[in-house]
Amino acid sequence: TSVLAAYVNAGQHHRCMFSAMDMGVADAFNKGISLARGSYLYFICAGDKLRAAVLRKLAPHLDGETDLVYGDIHLLACGRDAHYDNVTPLYMASRSVCHQAMFYHRSIFNRFGGYNPRYKSFSDYELNLRCLFAPRIRAQHIDLIVADYLGNGPSDFGDLSFEADREELITRHLGSDTLEAYRRTIEGNNVVLARLEELAIIHRAKWAIYGAGALGREIVLNRRIGKILLEKLVGFLDTDAQRQGSLFLGYPVMQPTEYLLTHSIDLVLVAIGSEAGREAAKLTLATTGFNLSHTIDWR
Repeated sequence: TSVLAAYVNAGQHHRCMFSAMDMGVADAFNKGISLARGSYLYFICAGDKLRAAVLRKLAPHLDGETDLVYGDIHLLACGRDAHYDNVTPLYMASRSVCHQAMFYHRSIFNRFGGYNPRYKSFSDYELNLRCLFAPRIRAQHIDLIVADYLGNGPSDFGDLSFEADREELITRHLGSDTLEAYRRTIEGNNVVLARLEELAIIHRAKWAIYGAGALGREIVLNRRIGKILLEKLVGFLDTDAQRQGSLFLGYPVMQPTEYLLTHSIDLVLVAIGSEAGREAAKLTLATTGFNLSHTIDWR
């Protein structure tokens, strides 16, 4: 654990660095909670960067009256912003708000406890499920990029313990109606998987995932993805130059236009969360002459 605690007391700015062994991310965060002296707590990891002057801009909202204040983040790995202005229970059933965007009043931890070490990668997700839509919680979204998020950390590779508990956690914290809506979404994605399986097994089609991010990770780690289907996956297409040439979940990340013009791909699964992002991806595919009827959206 390495924790930098910074707080203001009597007009003076104080910093304290603490470093020790830990038993994982949740344990490290919990150590930080025990050391913090401020009214609001914020968690940022190695490689991430808080935006300039963001604390000054957020100060009027960190007034002690709001339990959770969160903004947006910039995803360095793909060069896009992640906006959290429309976070609903169904959204939370599928994905979380990045903790680099969130400021928690310390009363959150007094009321709900700390991070659960059972979840090695998604302890922040599980905490958000516990508190974001709980009764008497006052949460506010601010239209502001809080931090640059590096990515490619443990959370990009999933959390098997969390996935084993996901439906129970959804029911407990978001309700049975949200669970049913989530299951319908999963069923829709399973239709996509069925089509992929048909193409890969019957037609021996090669396919690629457009978007080396959280949704792309979700596809590869989906429990219904079989060995034959993964053998036909050639890799990820991504427009972010920093990602191109690297590996994501063991698969190469490639420049879309260059790769599609020189290789034969039968189908592209577009794994981008926003509609605007999906449309931009399809415009890029169209410039190569790729048949857009051979694309499927994964949401």
